[in-house]
Amino acid sequence: MSMTITALCASLGAEVHGLDLRQPVSDDLREQLHEAWNRHLVLVFRDQRLDAGQFLAASQIFGGLDMPPGVRYGRVHIPAHPEIALMSNEEENGKPKGLLGSSELVWHADMTFDELPPRGAILYPLRLPETGGETFFSNLYLAHDTLPEALRAQAQGRHAFHDGSLNSAGKPRADGAALREGERPPGAVHPLLRVHPATGRSVVFLGRRQKSYVTEWPDERGEALLDGLWAHATQPRFVYKHEWRMGDMLIWDNLATMHRRDALDASQPRTLYRTQISGRQPVRAAAEPA
Repeated sequence: MSMTITALCASLGAEVHGLDLRQPVSDDLREQLHEAWNRHLVLVFRDQRLDAGQFLAASQIFGGLDMPPGVRYGRVHIPAHPEIALMSNEEENGKPKGLLGSSELVWHADMTFDELPPRGAILYPLRLPETGGETFFSNLYLAHDTLPEALRAQAQGRHAFHDGSLNSAGKPRADGAALREGERPPGAVHPLLRVHPATGRSVVFLGRRQKSYVTEWPDERGEALLDGLWAHATQPRFVYKHEWRMGDMLIWDNLATMHRRDALDASQPRTLYRTQISGRQPVRAAAEPA
């Protein structure tokens, strides 16, 4: 196979040309793809024609796969391939076919309420709407490297609680248990400035804004810090907008990006396969600058 890689915008994202992901890849090619993923954070493979099994095999090029969180509650979308979740606004027999429906998905990273969040995630569309459904990604390396000094000084050594009771649409998780009054929600604490385990570079690590708080400053000072970090990290200069085409397979680095989606027109079907790459290395806080 002859592979070429073209950057999609100045901040992040690249298109990979010349690969048919139905075919196995060599160890050398696999290493090149990992290097490109580390460098560009979002990779897009156009014009793929994958069934569920082929999509699963293509996903495994990038690492071991986690089961979708709903599996532990008996929610399996594709019994033959339980590692694949459906992201869908369609219904089947009056029930949601997949996850997240047509709601707006605000800026977030996936499952940072876990101690070891996924390294990445992969999408492949089965049906796309005529309009809408674009996905936006923000580069958290650039966000870190351009932090104003005052904001960096406040964030250094601080941690945030990442709440696990809500999904990325801001709604109670369908696979979660209801909380009793006064009960602390499930979640994890992570450094606001952390080191990426694969590259050693530092990122601003935010996860999801709703119900997040600074553990050292659970007050107005912490809220102001989080507001400042979110406003900085989601500036348009750090963002790539992906306009989906049938045949796209897209992978993103969940530890070095955030992503969002505008609300969908519920009358226009949109369904995608999703897998996620395991995150097996603990979170490490970024060192203070010399």
